[in-house]
Amino acid sequence: MAEASEINDHGKKIKLKHPLIHCDTDNPITEEILRDKFGALRAITLCIRSAEGAEKRGGYFFCLERDDDFQQISLETVEGFKIDTFSLSAVVQFINHVSGLQFDTTILELCQKKINLRDDEETL
Repeated sequence: MAEASEINDHGKKIKLKHPLIHCDTDNPITEEILRDKFGALRAITLCIRSAEGAEKRGGYFFCLERDDDFQQISLETVEGFKIDTFSLSAVVQFINHVSGLQFDTTILELCQKKINLRDDEETL
């Protein structure tokens, strides 16, 4: 399930902090699916991709780190800078919204008011 921790972003190789785990789906993910993708791992780089396509296709990448009982899940940049912390249900809503699997008004507002306004300079 876990793959090499490196991706190619338009010719630039990026070393991932966490194992790369794919989720190939055209349907919204559930809490159960996300728990399954973590398995015994505490942190993953989840790649949501369409159900069909080339094996080495891209997708939407989510760098996630969980606590012991899935009460809090931290979202990070690929460089490892913390973006926000979510409950399990909220991070599932976030992943589904951002990857285009299921629109969510609450997540849209969060992105518009907080996440999209984040200044990368502040994280360096």
